[in-house]
Amino acid sequence: YIGGAENGNYGPQIIRTVNTPLLRLYACNTVQGIDFTNVVVGGIATHWIEVWDLDNHILQCRFSGSTSGIKLIATPVGGKTGTALIEQNFFGFLYAGSNAAGIVFDATNSAINPMTVRDNFFHVNTAVGYSGTIGIHTFGSFGLENVLIYGNNLQGYTSANCIGFNVYGVALKIFGNTLAGFTDATAIGINIPSATPSSDVSIDDNFFFGVRTAIKTVGLINSRIGPQYYSGVTTNTNIDATSQIDNFGDQGVAWTPGISFGGGVTGITYGAQFGRYTKVRNIVTVLGRVTLTNKGSSTGVMRVTGLPFAIVGTTDALAAGGPLTSYSNMAGLVGHPVVQGEIGTTTMVVHGDSATDIFNLSEI
Repeated sequence: YIGGAENGNYGPQIIRTVNTPLLRLYACNTVQGIDFTNVVVGGIATHWIEVWDLDNHILQCRFSGSTSGIKLIATPVGGKTGTALIEQNFFGFLYAGSNAAGIVFDATNSAINPMTVRDNFFHVNTAVGYSGTIGIHTFGSFGLENVLIYGNNLQGYTSANCIGFNVYGVALKIFGNTLAGFTDATAIGINIPSATPSSDVSIDDNFFFGVRTAIKTVGLINSRIGPQYYSGVTTNTNIDATSQIDNFGDQGVAWTPGISFGGGVTGITYGAQFGRYTKVRNIVTVLGRVTLTNKGSSTGVMRVTGLPFAIVGTTDALAAGGPLTSYSNMAGLVGHPVVQGEIGTTTMVVHGDSATDIFNLSEI
């Protein structure tokens, strides 16, 4: 336990312990902070290093057999936060218990600010498969601020409820990370939860391999999700309707268009259903392709269903739409077909036109 210490250097050394925590650094009022370098620790502890409010550098250490590796706690507003750097460390953990992870940010008292987490390796033994494992975890109402998370590698997170990064706050940059093995249906690569409003977050150029849901956001505003690399990913992004995100993925985000007649889908079968969308703040651009192998027996107005977001509006009955640029084998078609969104729904009405009128299509 070190309280009010000046700058120091701890390492290199090998430590095996059952104490918790191994090292607690409290209110260290220093410019240079603490260097914790080339230390190997093993055994069972709640967490190995607990850091309160200081400039610190945790470099090239190996943490294993612990519930959590590093816990950083922000003191109440007015205390010294400092600039922390956590890099080139190895984390191999059980990650069991509430608010446990390889790196834990406790933002209960104030925001963690600023921080860089780069080039670390997080690994979970896939043969053991611990449920609820998290690489980097945040809790507390203040969240993170001005934090960079990049170049990290996470592997082996194959069990239920595993999360790579569970982070939120303001001015977060998450880029160039590799996440592999998040194969359970409940697993998430990068999760931005609704614990506190998050804004000015950038998620770019990350690599996802075999991940069920690569990126999930709730209530994320004024942010962007840029191009990512996906391989064997079930769901690229899961963005809730309250999020306002610039989404500039290389090929957009997947959605699944469908067809209904008079609200019914009886007997409809598909040969193909493909869709992509991009979102800039509250403006969504969609494209899609649908091939029917059987149009079924339902009758009435034809609609395209399954839009990725409900259409927002209060005054007009219909929202923006666009043309059907390619179509074939529509024997009942009159005029050139266009689609137009319906306020408060995830559907678009299909219209035909003539020299004097625009009308709903009900036959194809």
